[in-house]
Amino acid sequence: MGKGKIKGKGSRGKRAPNRLEHLNTVPDVVDVTVEVPNCAQDVELRCVSTDTLVDVRITLSELPETCHVTSYSLRRCNGDKLKRGLEVVSLKPNRVALCHEPYTRQSALSQVRRFADLFTCANLLGPVAAKKDKPTDSWLADTTRKQKLSSLTPSKMESAGAKSGGMWEEPLLHQFYSYFSFSEVGSPVSEVSVRELQGGEAFVEVEVALAGDAGEIVVAEGREAGFVAKGSKGEVHETLVSLLKAESSGFRQGYEALMGAFNARNQFGNPPLGLRCNTWVAPPCLSGERGRTTPAEDAALGGSIGGNLSGKERNWGLEFARGAAMPGNNPAERVARDHRVFLLWSHFVDEAVVTAITGEGGSQRYLEVRRTREATELSAEIGSSGSDLSRDREAALVKGLLADENTIARDVGALAKVTIHFNGEVIEVGAASGSGSDGQAEAWALEDEPALREGVQALNVHGLRRRVIHLEADGGAGEGEDSLGGLLSRASFPEGDLTPPKLRWELVFSWVQHLKEKEKASSSGLRRTFRFLGGSDEGERALREAIGEERWNQLAKLNLGLHRCTLGQLMDLANRFYSDVALAKIVSDFESLELSPIDGQTLTDFMHSRGINMRFLGRLATMSRKNLIHIHHLCVQEMVVRSVKRIVRAILAGSEDLAAKASSVARLFNDLFGGRDDLWEWIGRYLRTRFGYDLDGRIAEGAQLAVLRDICKRCGIEVVARTYNFASGSPFRASDIVSFFPVVKCLQFQSTDARELLEQAKGLLDKGKLDDAVMASTSALSKIVAVCGSAQNACCANAFSLLAVVLYHTGDFVQAAVLQAKALVINEREFGLDHPDTIKSYGDLAVFYYRVGEVDLALTYVERALYLLHLCVGEQHPNTAATYINIAMMEESKGRVGLSLRYLQEALKINQRLLGGDHVQTAASYHAIAIALSLMEPPLYPLAVQHEQTCLQILETKLGPDDLRTQDAIAWLDYFDLKAQEGADATECNIASKGHMSVKELMSFIGEEEKEKEKRKKKKAKKRSKTPDSVLKRNSVSSSSSSGEETSRSDEEAEGIKEEDHAPVRPARVAVRKEAEAADEEGVWVVVGKREKRDKREKKEKREKREKREKREKRTPAAAQKDPVLNPNAALFHPRSLNPNAKQFVPSFKK
Repeated sequence: MGKGKIKGKGSRGKRAPNRLEHLNTVPDVVDVTVEVPNCAQDVELRCVSTDTLVDVRITLSELPETCHVTSYSLRRCNGDKLKRGLEVVSLKPNRVALCHEPYTRQSALSQVRRFADLFTCANLLGPVAAKKDKPTDSWLADTTRKQKLSSLTPSKMESAGAKSGGMWEEPLLHQFYSYFSFSEVGSPVSEVSVRELQGGEAFVEVEVALAGDAGEIVVAEGREAGFVAKGSKGEVHETLVSLLKAESSGFRQGYEALMGAFNARNQFGNPPLGLRCNTWVAPPCLSGERGRTTPAEDAALGGSIGGNLSGKERNWGLEFARGAAMPGNNPAERVARDHRVFLLWSHFVDEAVVTAITGEGGSQRYLEVRRTREATELSAEIGSSGSDLSRDREAALVKGLLADENTIARDVGALAKVTIHFNGEVIEVGAASGSGSDGQAEAWALEDEPALREGVQALNVHGLRRRVIHLEADGGAGEGEDSLGGLLSRASFPEGDLTPPKLRWELVFSWVQHLKEKEKASSSGLRRTFRFLGGSDEGERALREAIGEERWNQLAKLNLGLHRCTLGQLMDLANRFYSDVALAKIVSDFESLELSPIDGQTLTDFMHSRGINMRFLGRLATMSRKNLIHIHHLCVQEMVVRSVKRIVRAILAGSEDLAAKASSVARLFNDLFGGRDDLWEWIGRYLRTRFGYDLDGRIAEGAQLAVLRDICKRCGIEVVARTYNFASGSPFRASDIVSFFPVVKCLQFQSTDARELLEQAKGLLDKGKLDDAVMASTSALSKIVAVCGSAQNACCANAFSLLAVVLYHTGDFVQAAVLQAKALVINEREFGLDHPDTIKSYGDLAVFYYRVGEVDLALTYVERALYLLHLCVGEQHPNTAATYINIAMMEESKGRVGLSLRYLQEALKINQRLLGGDHVQTAASYHAIAIALSLMEPPLYPLAVQHEQTCLQILETKLGPDDLRTQDAIAWLDYFDLKAQEGADATECNIASKGHMSVKELMSFIGEEEKEKEKRKKKKAKKRSKTPDSVLKRNSVSSSSSSGEETSRSDEEAEGIKEEDHAPVRPARVAVRKEAEAADEEGVWVVVGKREKRDKREKKEKREKREKREKREKRTPAAAQKDPVLNPNAALFHPRSLNPNAKQFVPSFKK
């Protein structure tokens, strides 16, 4: 595979808000060849048919050969200039030429910024983490000696693995940026500075300090034609790299070494360029004395924090009202409406955040900003009360009852509202009241929308940080201790009950959908139920008066009987659904791993998507205590984080000095992880009062980093990237608090139609309908791009990921890797370097690279995913077990079967502890271990049979005998049993070398293997007499026989027959039995030996097995026969990374 062929990072789709004819076009892989000047070879790119030349430019910016070029155009071979929006499928031939374009002032600054960005990974991100040796597998080698094979059992394997230690490695926070670092190569540049010039021929003046003992400084000027050394009349160069190569041999060698390191890391490109400081761990360059950010966001180099900003006034209230009034009666109208609303909403949110934090913005006249201080006293009470709460609950009830595809787009009050918690303040921003009355203002044209500008990125709120300037290393410790003690002493708790939790309209909508499903099953029964619960004429009249005639008619059209109940009765029914169905359903989804949260934010998102208020965390923790230990721990952790968040906000509101705030926060962290008694006493009381949960412990060992991460992300704190010793009394210093950044809360707008298409694609994938799933996921992606106007938007990442998974199942691994790479770069840039979606993308991309044969690269990605998982959730989580299984699969392909088996044993222990010994996920672990055992030298087929039997027992109990997964297990058990019976011949053919095999293919393979074996037996049998050695005949010389040659044997033939007695058991031959029967009829004395009986019995058993296989083959769905899976050695194993129902990748079976 040529360089860059699989690379398609950062795709930008076409803008077609009103076009729907392309929604059913399945994407395809398109190879594009780019002619690059001064390059020995052309660059070959692997793109997707939906890509444009903008995607080609993004891909070129991330390849070592072309990453330093910024000002250029793409032309046809005849010299015609191509438009950037041209689709790659329109290129005929698929060959373009890269041609240099003159610089402008802005493009000259972009060239300087890209030049500095090339060396970020070598001099700004800290050292590279030392590689650790792989865990030893000596216990396995000792256990699998020939003399111990007979005594090896699954329980003894588990015992041996436990004695050797687990695979857990505590994540070291100072290695957070090591994945991106190339410091071992060294940077040829130590410093880059730029100065804009006014007047004259040059736009900018660039000063480059070269690395090395000499400390040479090169000064260059950027002009329209290119860059030239200052004061020199020499050659003008197209880029700074080409200029410095000509000026310094040391730079040329260092640059080539760095590009060579990029290629060695990933031959498909992917250098760590354009990194943003968008997570809670501050990079070394930011936490240092100078406090430098990365070049992509460095204002001195022309960088920015991104955002859809225009600097122009916009009447937000009027525009939102216009968007809500647009028709939405069919998909085409909704796409056009959602496109307008999305562009407006994204512009409003970014302008509101920047205006609230900096006080600058072009639309301040049409924004209403309200600032209040955070509560300085600790209390368990929060939210509305009295009549306000009652009105809010009734409004949410009616909204949920009448929700449809237009609800979110027409919810102007929610769309035009942003809440920001920053530095001790609560800032609420909304559209100014009365701003929608100016009906004469014209709507913005699409070309004026900032979200449609090329290269625009999402706003990085970390760029609005306030950095702490520390005068002393440990300053402020005393003040921090006093402030916390005072807060705890003044803390109050209400004597009575807290205000009822807020009712979310999503819950009511889920309730209505639940009733519709029951209506399909038994419509009359539902109506009787509602009549029994209070539906009446009086309730109908009361509801008409309460919600109005129009809304009542909409509710009556649902035909569910709800229109005959009063508001109070409807509220009671919704609350009953809340307690009886909604909570049990989400726990069931957690148990089936359809939902798999890995941190507090994903847990919150899952609960809010079901309409469940976070006040029910305590009840969820109680419900999951027994069977879902990881969910129980996560719920408890989230409650603790929410309590500590109250304290942090009170501390930030109690002082104006940033250094004092940092000192108080550091003291709080020390007391929290050190186990301060009065602090944990308050936390326990808060959880009991707020969530109804009795805390019975403190932070578990190994979960400290996960708790620290959640607190920092929720409270807006950036800390130094160093390893903290939580066992010490004071692991934190005031200087460890680098800065405070704003935490933004707002409604996330999305296309309802696109979301439904995504859900439809997931369901089709689960049912094995791959062709339909491809069409649905393609339509969803196209619709999202049409709504967002760009494939670079964060909303597109999930669609890219789902389409990649579907294409992976169809066997198109290359295109799956291309699309997943797009999802990864969007998630890293838009959400953060350690966001759950980013972790999932790392894991999925590792699987796809593995399937295209890039095992070393796959291991690099999956190890990054494992590090982030350990950081976010620790080891005791099903996602961690799934990652262990993925690593085991890749290590096995490298020939390290023993190491692979250790990872599998660890995954099995985790699944047994968290999910139970009878969980389907545990069955997947048993199956994966059986596969690994079959690949041992020598193969341990008897032990593989035992593990596969355990797997089959679990599946038959949980899923039944007719489930596809159960049939897979039966097929594999037959295969292992067959190989175990063969004994020494087991190594003749390895089924693992066949890659993925469905049930039908597996049956065919086993049948062919048996046929080949029969042929070999018949061929050997021809070399001996037709009379079997198991038949003894006492016959006189004068007795008649069918053939005299058959009764006369030479001594050599007789010896050959005796040797055959010790050969493997062979099937009886029909011709021999006919001969024996004929001899018996003629009065010949015939004795049938034990071997003949054994042959008859074995042939009968094989015939019965073959008949069973043929029946199973007929029952096997056609879709399942072509469904590829992650593990090429197992048709049973399905990773959760390939199940789009969950945000995280954990192994699972398809439904």
